[in-house]
Amino acid sequence: MDKNTVIGLILIVAIFVGFNIWMRPSKEELAAQQRSRDSIAAVEARRAEENLRLEQELKAQEQMLNSQDLVNDSLRSQKYGALAAATTGTEERLQYESEKLRLEFNTKGGMIASAELKGFVTGDSLPLFLFSNELENHLCFTFLTADNRVISSDELFFTRQPDVATDTATVITLRSTMAPDAWLDFCYTIPHNDFMVHFEMVPHNLGRYLDPMATSVEMDWEGMTRQQERGRKFESRYTALNYRHVDDDVDRLSETRNDKEDVPTPLSWIAFKDQFFSTIVIPDEQFLNAHMTSEVMNDKSEYIKHFKVQTSMPFDVRDAKPTGFRIFLGPNHYKVLAAYDKGVDKSDRLHLEHLVPL
Repeated sequence: MDKNTVIGLILIVAIFVGFNIWMRPSKEELAAQQRSRDSIAAVEARRAEENLRLEQELKAQEQMLNSQDLVNDSLRSQKYGALAAATTGTEERLQYESEKLRLEFNTKGGMIASAELKGFVTGDSLPLFLFSNELENHLCFTFLTADNRVISSDELFFTRQPDVATDTATVITLRSTMAPDAWLDFCYTIPHNDFMVHFEMVPHNLGRYLDPMATSVEMDWEGMTRQQERGRKFESRYTALNYRHVDDDVDRLSETRNDKEDVPTPLSWIAFKDQFFSTIVIPDEQFLNAHMTSEVMNDKSEYIKHFKVQTSMPFDVRDAKPTGFRIFLGPNHYKVLAAYDKGVDKSDRLHLEHLVPL
């Protein structure tokens, strides 16, 4: 190895050692780096502690919810017995639209939750709803079980079965499975081009679960009539709870004050009537009796009247015959209402046109 090579190697080593010495951090820099590492470690430690705390809280909440579910299941079982399973489910709205109506059904309770009349508007040119929530329209049935418990249809959850369509109507069936081998069907026949919907309540194998001696079912119907027009006083004057005695004239509660009436005799229909529109329930047989109330709402309310009806209908739990009624959701047009009596025997005519003041 010659002299120049040795000198070159010595210079390279010297440069390398000098560079390392020159680039070595100072004590202050080393201390700053240590502080940074300590800070990062502390943050990571706190984050790990927070994650552990959140995980423990979630587990505790899950255990609490599971415990609450067990409590709720136990309470439901105590209250409803063998039918407790039918009171759990998911509440949602199911839509259907015909040429006249736009309807929504609630899977909890199985009834019509919203009814919009197509082709009509309010006095403010808004879509015309007879009702759109349970406050504005609530209808349910009360059953006595075989072991003397009470259960209401608005506590039951329903699922939609496949629709059945014909040339003139569509049948929508909502089913509440009350036991593995027993269920309750709410069947709605909705014409393609009419305001009259037909409803049937059909029990399947419920004779072992509901009171086998029952021959009737209680029905509660409650509604708030919306203010649809700008002239509130005039609209209120023509808004009333109307009803028709079997083979007799149409009667009504007071339009101007709070009123109530107990009718011990059968009725052929009951109507929540507004100035221009009505919701009418018409039983296939008859209402056996009725207790009805009407309350005039404050002028500042968005509603005109508050109606309540408690009545009963024939009901055969042994599946021999469904319980049914028609629901008219439409305008108080004389020709529309009178048309439902065309071709009908005189004794069976409804005389719905009496709702129209002449």
